[in-house]
Amino acid sequence: TLLGLREPLHLVLIKHDFMTHERWLVSSQVIEWRMVLCSESWSTRINMDLQGVFDESKVNVGSIEVVLQLVPTCHRQLPIAQDVFNAQLRMENVTYGSEKERKFLVYAKQWWQEFKTEHEEDERPVKIFAQDENGLNRFVCDYVSPVRAGRILDSPAQAARFVASISTQLSSSIGSNTAAHDIWKSGLAFLVENRGNVDNHSVLLCSLLLGFGMNAYVAVGVVKDDFSGQRPHSWVVTFQEEQPNKAIFWEASTGKKFSFRAFPHYSPPSNCKVEYVTIGCIFNHYQFFANNYKTKSIETCIFDLNNANRWKRMSEEIIAIVVDNKYFEKAISGDGNNNISWNNRIPLSVSRLVASTSDVIKMSNDLENQLRTLVSRWRSARLGTNVTSKWDDQLCYMLGQALFSYELEQLTGLSNVGNDEFKSSIQRHVKDGYTFKAFPVHVLHINARLILDTALKSPIFQEIINCRGSDVNLALRVKVFSYAEHSTPTWVIFGCFYQFSQ
Repeated sequence: TLLGLREPLHLVLIKHDFMTHERWLVSSQVIEWRMVLCSESWSTRINMDLQGVFDESKVNVGSIEVVLQLVPTCHRQLPIAQDVFNAQLRMENVTYGSEKERKFLVYAKQWWQEFKTEHEEDERPVKIFAQDENGLNRFVCDYVSPVRAGRILDSPAQAARFVASISTQLSSSIGSNTAAHDIWKSGLAFLVENRGNVDNHSVLLCSLLLGFGMNAYVAVGVVKDDFSGQRPHSWVVTFQEEQPNKAIFWEASTGKKFSFRAFPHYSPPSNCKVEYVTIGCIFNHYQFFANNYKTKSIETCIFDLNNANRWKRMSEEIIAIVVDNKYFEKAISGDGNNNISWNNRIPLSVSRLVASTSDVIKMSNDLENQLRTLVSRWRSARLGTNVTSKWDDQLCYMLGQALFSYELEQLTGLSNVGNDEFKSSIQRHVKDGYTFKAFPVHVLHINARLILDTALKSPIFQEIINCRGSDVNLALRVKVFSYAEHSTPTWVIFGCFYQFSQ
């Protein structure tokens, strides 16, 4: 039974700066763990040469020794003979290997040529393949897989908030060279590094929404850009098949969702900062559709996927060849050589989420103390050592109400929850004749210096930190949230109240 499991062990190596809490992806490889079944002790050691990622995918960045051990051991069974193990790999290579891959590539090339012929004078943002962190072109449907988050995430809204709490790297504009932020990382690499481009976010959100039973697709298109005019973009679309002219657009990097209605009732999604221009294709784990309508404009898009005049469908049977046989790439054998076998493709989709182990109370307290120290030092350096920084602990505590409300709005869209109670408590605490000011900051990290640098860009915060007058009282509250994995959406609010001096 164990010998028949074709899922490799995916090893991701990161560099972690414990001072700034930043993470960098160093290497991403797989191990053929089933070789341990051939050992009499049910354990084996592997010396692995680690290849880099992105532009350094062909560069050796180091080596490690990996010890594999089967737990619990199979004391009542004999180990598998080496020739039986090799025969299993050869059988899998024939069953799932190069011939089926070749069949898919031939089909995909023919499908693409037919599509290009139909739209010769109209280049469309249709994404069939994407490059992973190891520089390999992979079928985009292979990135998506329904993910049930168990008891970690309880709703699609919470899933959207979790995905949005992962840092976003900006994608290149149209016409620019491919860079690291244009790479579609594997799901594990994306989660472990805790950052990625909007495509990584869209793929993960789509997988989570599929896990909740929703009819979800990743959409690829073009949006307006203030700097370059236009840029490639991806987002998630959910809709009901009986209402093809209605859909919900989910911006995975922000967690926001917007209602969409197509022509003749089209209007830009309200309260949406993204200006959608065109849509080229949509896909999930078993379907791929390209926009086949006479115009690629988002305004005329109707999600009637069964209408061949509007959407060109890929064969689901052909897609299954790749998605069902997703494990194919180089595996590291026990002697350090690279063995090519169909059963060891680097997994792209996320199989499960890990619950957060962060002590958010301790993190909040530590960050709050660090920021207090930085603010006090900043005031002494800028305003003089004779200026004192007096902190009002009661006001600090009361400001936490606002942080709860801010995060609840991000999660549910409900604004000003508890606002009346917050205003009442502030009014009772701040004396007559005093002026109260506050400024919130939202970040996706817990780096105190970066938070202060972000706040200093605001004129309102400048007024707070430079506050002079009679009886100046400073306040600061930090609230770190963590939904899953390594994400740490953080809210900080700075405040003060003082008596204005004439």
